Amino acid sequence: MIRMFQVKNQDSLRKLLKAGASGDVNATPAFERLQKLNPHVDFATLKPGTVLLLPDIPDLDPDSGETIAGEAFDGLAGDAAAGLKAASARVRAGFASREAERKEVSAVLKSAAIKRLMETDEVLRKQVSDADARFKADQKEATETQAVLEAAEAALAAEIGVLGKLFK
Repeated sequence: MIRMFQVKNQDSLRKLLKAGASGDVNATPAFERLQKLNPHVDFATLKPGTVLLLPDIPDLDPDSGETIAGEAFDGLAGDAAAGLKAASARVRAGFASREAERKEVSAVLKSAAIKRLMETDEVLRKQVSDADARFKADQKEATETQAVLEAAEAALAAEIGVLGKLFK
């Protein structure tokens, strides 16, 4: 099990780690494991409020700081899910907007005046055909993107579940 720990002050690290024979906490095996688990942290300039991941080993004294409960992880999980959901909503809205535009263009192209123009203008007919092909490609891309977004949401939920077991 891994716990999250918030450093209270400069002495928290010394209290968290039991000093080795030399009295230097940096020389302890527990410190080495702590560094490996927290490569994002500069231990030389450790500041109050820094959050560390703690390995579950007896050489650590988590009572010397504040162990962060599951609510912090739940907040992170909620933020990640909400962020992906918001991004998905923006992508879906963009595709819906494209579809609405396609329908408007399609309606105009079906008018009698445009049909007559297309009968007499080869260039216009080619442009309309190209636009229609692009619209169809956009629809296919939207369908594929929807599937990718749904898979990403499911993968996020699964990963959050796995991580939740480690941090709670």
